[in-house]
Amino acid sequence: PVYFAITVGHDNMMGLDKYMYNEGFAYRLLPLKPDTTATADGGERSNTMLMYNNVMTKFRWGNMKNATYLDHESRTMFYPVILRTFSTLTENLYKEGHPDLAKKVLHRYDDVMPDLTPYTYVVIRKFRMADLAYQLGERKIGEKIVNQITDYVTGQMNYYASMDDNNQRISGQDIQICMSAINEMVKFTKDNNEPALNQKLTGLLNTYQAKFGAMFQQQQPQ
Repeated sequence: PVYFAITVGHDNMMGLDKYMYNEGFAYRLLPLKPDTTATADGGERSNTMLMYNNVMTKFRWGNMKNATYLDHESRTMFYPVILRTFSTLTENLYKEGHPDLAKKVLHRYDDVMPDLTPYTYVVIRKFRMADLAYQLGERKIGEKIVNQITDYVTGQMNYYASMDDNNQRISGQDIQICMSAINEMVKFTKDNNEPALNQKLTGLLNTYQAKFGAMFQQQQPQ
């Protein structure tokens, strides 16, 4: 079989990316007709059952969850490799009619992965995991992830609020991502009947809108 590392950019796949299927930490080149519906909503094609076997029985996750120190490489690879692997597998199992297996992957993620957000844009992928958890009826895990995201964006936004106007402008993209995440979680917690979380997030949204003014103001959900 021919494999490409999961970290290889699409520009380096020689036009074969339509035939790449995620099996965990690598894409396998398979002579299958591309399914355009697989990636229509931003998802990723996978050789799903083989990927499930790899993640659940072959891969060893070490002591990441309880380690007192994670080196730079481990933290850096969390988003593009590990979190992405769990998210893709959970989503595709659910789409392909295996909700029970998808739940097992969610629980495996919760059991072995730390609360790690090395970069601001990781909140987008984490939010997708929370959404999947609620769709699968795993509200406890979904609520836990939402709280993790909330704690992270609160810390980041308080830090940005302490900056002068010039440094706030420099950090504008990260501020916008955090504001968007809070805004989406306000709507998400309302739709999923989480009044306590919704009230907390609505308060944060109002606070940061007032602090950052019109430059980063998001429309208040109705």
